[in-house]
Amino acid sequence: MTEHLTKLPAAGVTTILRCFYHRNSKSLLEKRLERVEAAAIFAAGMFIGVVFQQRGGAGGNISDLASITDYFATVAEQINGQYRVGVYGSGTVSKSVVSAGHAELILLPTANGWSGVPRTC
Repeated sequence: MTEHLTKLPAAGVTTILRCFYHRNSKSLLEKRLERVEAAAIFAAGMFIGVVFQQRGGAGGNISDLASITDYFATVAEQINGQYRVGVYGSGTVSKSVVSAGHAELILLPTANGWSGVPRTC
């Protein structure tokens, strides 16, 4: 990705969203934000939005929305208004967190298998 960083600001890109997986997995390299990559993004004058992934995909367990909402309550409390908090996930999870007032942004994927996501195909 870093080889494209000089082209992105010229195209109007100011922020890059990158995944941060709950374990720095050797099998999910695309879901790792490494220090070198972060430094290159900042050096190119851009910002990073971090997407923390805990249990992703259609097989992710969202049966306990209360614990997910509690997690975001803690995140919002710790961030204390310094950053805007958003949710990347199913419509069901995202709406629950935003409705509880613990996030203001939703990044809704077009993943047909996720609950609360409109079917696109």
